[in-house]
Amino acid sequence: NGNGALKYPVGLITADEMAYAGGVYDYNDVSNSSFYLYTGRNYWSLSPSYYISSGYAHGFSLGSNDGGLHLNLVASSTGVRPSVSLKSGAAVTGSGTVSSPFVVE
Repeated sequence: NGNGALKYPVGLITADEMAYAGGVYDYNDVSNSSFYLYTGRNYWSLSPSYYISSGYAHGFSLGSNDGGLHLNLVASSTGVRPSVSLKSGAAVTGSGTVSSPFVVE
């Protein structure tokens, strides 16, 4: 029930949302591979981290090696995963498999 301005209304998850879901910043000492957002691949969050005067911007991403939140140079090659927000009370059916995909009503 958005404003209808976007044809495909998806975005990226924020670093705060990743942390709220169980992600841990710079999680280098122990694997966080049981974390449900972990996919074994690097992907960006929507959240910026910092910018330095020499022209380098950094953002938060989820790491492929350990499932932790890391700071990466924005110019680095990192994937993305779309994220959608559902309003309270949205009905979801299906099990998320190929034969029974999730359906949001």
